[in-house]
Amino acid sequence: MPRRRAPSQLTGPATRPAALAGDISDWQLRHPDVVRLSRDTYLPRAQDADLRTRLPAVLMTAPPGAVVSHQTAAALWRVEIPLAAPDPLAHLTVPAASKARNRADRRLHRAQLSQQDVERRWGMPVTTPARTWRDLAAVLEPAALPACPHASQARRGPLQAGRRSQVDRRQNRLVLEGWIVLRFSSADVLGRPDEVIAAVRRALGL
Repeated sequence: MPRRRAPSQLTGPATRPAALAGDISDWQLRHPDVVRLSRDTYLPRAQDADLRTRLPAVLMTAPPGAVVSHQTAAALWRVEIPLAAPDPLAHLTVPAASKARNRADRRLHRAQLSQQDVERRWGMPVTTPARTWRDLAAVLEPAALPACPHASQARRGPLQAGRRSQVDRRQNRLVLEGWIVLRFSSADVLGRPDEVIAAVRRALGL
């Protein structure tokens, strides 16, 4: 009867040097229960599907200043993109001057993010909902944008709800005073500008 292989000793994300320092051999890193994400980054296979463990593994070998962004940030903020195919890569935004390249487990975007563009979620740097929406609008097909909730709705609390009420009251006041009020989302303006212009022209009788 063949001898059953012992369970993997790797319990969390690790680089090869860190694993060797923890008495985990290269033979152990080739265990069937271990996933090699990219070059010298490893993760228990059971944790590969969970962003809360997979992303820290990717960030271990990411360049300084890397921030989770785009489709991956949307997943962290629970913003669904149903019209886009699932993307297994971790999307990261790195400083514009970074010379880092894409790897098998990640897609890099270059931009100079401000402090206002970044928050921390599950201990990881991630673009804010508003910044995530702007990034997605620049890379997604226009048809996919309407399926994405507006970034400002990703974490609506009492303050956001109060602001929405103010907007509604202001719109009602303008309508009662005889104004024509048209409302467009950023997805409309960025993804379908021709339709927005046509709607405005119709409203003005042009």
